[in-house]
Amino acid sequence: NASTAAETTNYFFEVDAGGFEEVLDVFAQFFVGAPLLDKSAAEREIEAVTNEDSRNRVNDDRRLRMALQHSVSGRTTGSQSWSKFGTGNKSTLGAEAAAAAGVEGRPA
Repeated sequence: NASTAAETTNYFFEVDAGGFEEVLDVFAQFFVGAPLLDKSAAEREIEAVTNEDSRNRVNDDRRLRMALQHSVSGRTTGSQSWSKFGTGNKSTLGAEAAAAAGVEGRPA
């Protein structure tokens, strides 16, 4: 599982000690190689993120964060614009959004 804060993303998983090195290598491939999610798993993950986004939109703390982000629109921290990121959904993470951003999707 994972959670994303303003400046970090935290990943959580459990594994028996005997399988740690193999699982760590698989996990690392998300950052250095091709993603290991097949199309079905990627679609389920996008659906889970979309559901989280829907819940966040009615959460007062998240709504305050969205208002703050909107108020600093155009201001950047380093090379990232904090005002442009919260949680994603199907319209921001799906194949059409990737194509519009010029990101090549992974072959099925």
